[in-house]
Amino acid sequence: MRVPRVGHQRQEQLLRLLAVIGAIAVAYLLWRAFGSDRVHVGSRTKRGVGPDDDPEFLRKLAERGELQSGEKVVAYITGEGLKTLDATRDTFSMHEIDPTLDSFDTEFAKEVSV
Repeated sequence: MRVPRVGHQRQEQLLRLLAVIGAIAVAYLLWRAFGSDRVHVGSRTKRGVGPDDDPEFLRKLAERGELQSGEKVVAYITGEGLKTLDATRDTFSMHEIDPTLDSFDTEFAKEVSV
């Protein structure tokens, strides 16, 4: 009885597949050994808070030394407010200005300290 030989091309394909499986296994073992405690997966994930959702964002930057005394910080809203317009209607005022720094500085000359 003669067993058919696997062709050279088929052997290369099998070797590549084994190499990929081996690389995935090594990567997983390295991650488990050195990195799994640094990356939180699943229900243990603690989501970060974006600057737009953190009222203490500027204060935290100043405490870390990322904002210097006298440094200007510009905050602007990129949304149209349609989702929260009723809830926020009396908390803001509209300002239409030319799209220049001088126009912004003139309209919003008030400085805020942190």
